[in-house]
Amino acid sequence: MYIDYSKQFECVGKNGDPILQKFEDIAYDSIIYGKNDEDYTDCLVIRRADSLNSGYQSAEFQILVATSGFGCRRDGKVYATELYSGDDVVIRRENIAGKVDMTNLPKELDWVKNKYKEYKKNRTRNSEKKENKRSV
Repeated sequence: MYIDYSKQFECVGKNGDPILQKFEDIAYDSIIYGKNDEDYTDCLVIRRADSLNSGYQSAEFQILVATSGFGCRRDGKVYATELYSGDDVVIRRENIAGKVDMTNLPKELDWVKNKYKEYKKNRTRNSEKKENKRSV
């Protein structure tokens, strides 16, 4: 059976999260477009939808936390974590549309705020564990 993902429609996942909606379509005003010299390290960024296959052009796959890589500062690879799934990915800087403006997120994307808080909390917890291992 063929499903046409090019037509975006309102669909809600298990937790009430929006599924199959491009970030640009539901939160265009929430993108802060970056400059060439802007550092994306530890920032919440938007992966351009046109860099993904049609079945993956939705907010769940577009919102990333850029963690490291030369591409965070200039052209090159960006190592990142998908906010929704927690999967680690590698993308090129030119596939980043910009940063997420948390103050302008629409209600459909409330899960982004919650997931980002959870991500930061887990990252802090993991770094504290590493510090404790080093001091022992």
